[in-house]
Amino acid sequence: MKKLCLILFSISLLASCKKNDDAKSQQRLLVTGLYKGTFSRSGLDTADISLSIVGNRFEGQGSHQNYPAICSGSFSENQSSITFQDSCAWPANFDWSLILNGRYEFSVDSKNVRIWRINGSSTDEYVLSRLTR
Repeated sequence: MKKLCLILFSISLLASCKKNDDAKSQQRLLVTGLYKGTFSRSGLDTADISLSIVGNRFEGQGSHQNYPAICSGSFSENQSSITFQDSCAWPANFDWSLILNGRYEFSVDSKNVRIWRINGSSTDEYVLSRLTR
């Protein structure tokens, strides 16, 4: 009987360790909330933007039409990069590289979130602050 109790205890201990590891790996750096900030592309205008994050979904807009082109979709992240998957239909009459879509580098500190991507000689950069409630 003691042996059976020891086996059951060991199994439950191992199962609880697995759950803790999973929780750590799912911890998000970009937390749920409303973010406001700016977007700029090297050498071009700066636009005000807002970005709403709920779980692994995003939705946003900019102050200029299609600069940047932010609609809605999902994203996944790791420690230093974030990948957006836009789910909107876009017209053909603008630069599709302005769509918030694909892989970006990102960093989070106590005040700001910085999301950027280098493409040739230009850099797209989002600098955002989370609005507190």
